[in-house]
Amino acid sequence: VEAKDNDAPVSTITLDPATAQGQNGWYTVPVRVTVTASDGDDPKASGVAETRCTLDPAGAPAAFADLPAECPYTGAGAEVTADGVHTLYAASRDNRNNSETPVSLSFQLDRTPPLVSVTGVSGGATYRLGSVPSPGCASSDATAGVASEATVQVSGGNAHGVGSFTATCGVATDQAGNASTPVTAAYTVGYDLNKFVLLGQEGVALGLLSEVNNGDVGARAAGNGPFLADNAEVSIGQQAKMLDPTSRVLGNRLAVKLQARVYNPSYNHLTNNGQVLGTTATPLDLALLPALPALPTITPGTQNLSVAQFGSLTVNPGSYGALTVNQYATVTFSGGVYHFQSWSVNQYAKLYFAAPTEIRVAGRVNVVQYSTLAPAPTATNVQPGDIVLYVAGQNGNNGAINASPKAAVFGQGSTLKLNVVAPNGTIQVDQLANVTGALLGRWVSVSQQVKLSLASAFGRTSTGNPASPAEEITDPPVDEEQEDGDDNETIPPVEPPVDEDPLPSAWTHALFLPLVTAAADDAAGVASIETEVFEEPTAMNETRLREAMPAEPVEPDSDTATRIFLPVVTQ
Repeated sequence: VEAKDNDAPVSTITLDPATAQGQNGWYTVPVRVTVTASDGDDPKASGVAETRCTLDPAGAPAAFADLPAECPYTGAGAEVTADGVHTLYAASRDNRNNSETPVSLSFQLDRTPPLVSVTGVSGGATYRLGSVPSPGCASSDATAGVASEATVQVSGGNAHGVGSFTATCGVATDQAGNASTPVTAAYTVGYDLNKFVLLGQEGVALGLLSEVNNGDVGARAAGNGPFLADNAEVSIGQQAKMLDPTSRVLGNRLAVKLQARVYNPSYNHLTNNGQVLGTTATPLDLALLPALPALPTITPGTQNLSVAQFGSLTVNPGSYGALTVNQYATVTFSGGVYHFQSWSVNQYAKLYFAAPTEIRVAGRVNVVQYSTLAPAPTATNVQPGDIVLYVAGQNGNNGAINASPKAAVFGQGSTLKLNVVAPNGTIQVDQLANVTGALLGRWVSVSQQVKLSLASAFGRTSTGNPASPAEEITDPPVDEEQEDGDDNETIPPVEPPVDEDPLPSAWTHALFLPLVTAAADDAAGVASIETEVFEEPTAMNETRLREAMPAEPVEPDSDTATRIFLPVVTQ
């Protein structure tokens, strides 16, 4: 009688290591999987004929026939190295064709540490002070998941918060116990061009009793001289003051004269006879100072513009030759981009800007005393930061620091509400001027009793945009109220005297009497003489004759031959 075998074989799945050596039941090393099968010890057993198995099928097999006809994990077995949660299914049949229902064993493997990256800042990037993204860390783990995230530490820089920095993200761990390695990003922070009210490529000098209401002052280079003043790239004159405790003064050599006051200096050499307040950062890496703005393309035209004394002119954007503005004249720029060969502006002239404007001058700019360059009174939305005057000219014939004339000169008592860029020469601002904007040049020389406030055109959002060069007009039409070849009679220059020193304490008023002569005969045929009086009370001991001038000069009537301003000072 033949023995019968009605029992199916039994398959066994084993793992090596037998238990997970990581945390939370996770393997963190390759796992060797082995499948064995036995048909039992019964003499009737026919023996194992075939073993099948599969790892991580799309669906769980229900029967032996659902398995592929192979098993790579029999014998010595095979390693599983891929991260993930794995399940191996196996089943066998004997020689009597008895087959078992598949058996399974699951395990989880994560050999990969968490992925960590520095966020906010980028390696190799350069940022400007005040606009540095916040460094941080991002931690992720695709398999076991993050158990603890990496945190950031930032090192480097100087006391002002500029220099070379490194953001380091430390160790993150996952649920399996894998730990990441630290990740770093190196970046640079430099001083912000938008914060400079005075910036010289080679030097800056601030004169006696001048005041910087806000903004930074600095010079970019280290030189061997000659210098503007005090054998230093940056000189702060006697009793000159920086008023904003957040401002900075930066230069290779810094000279602070008697009773002067500066905040937050950075330097390599200091000569101090005044007050140095705030946070000092030394030594100074000059490469951290911003570059001057590049000059745009300048293409002057051939049409010269000349505005007669007391005349007025509205100029449309385009390309012109030389601009000459005589005393008491008014020029209004309608807005956009303008190209000029040169500017010559006489005393008490007014240059107004009705919209955001960019002026490009190929040569030099010379503005005489008590002139005004500012947004038009009616242009309430135009700010000093919306107006930029680019000057490409150099000092004199050789461009040297002591050569004359200077690239851009703004005379005594002038009012400037704009940005001036003159990278090839000196920006010279004479005494008693009032500046709102920024002065950026090869050298910037500010005389005594000048007041400066920051309103930068660089790195800000403008209220409007000047016309692009593609929109410019070459030699465009001019709104002709005064220009070359004016036929009106030229009134001789008038120069009201200006005393550099304050009026004596006993003088309390200054009167200017415009004396009108040679008026038309009256009804009786007798020539008449008219006198008008303008009086402006002023503060004792601080009055200057220029402040007592009428706010707006009176233009001659059609029947007036001459008008003479007589400064009369009364006790």
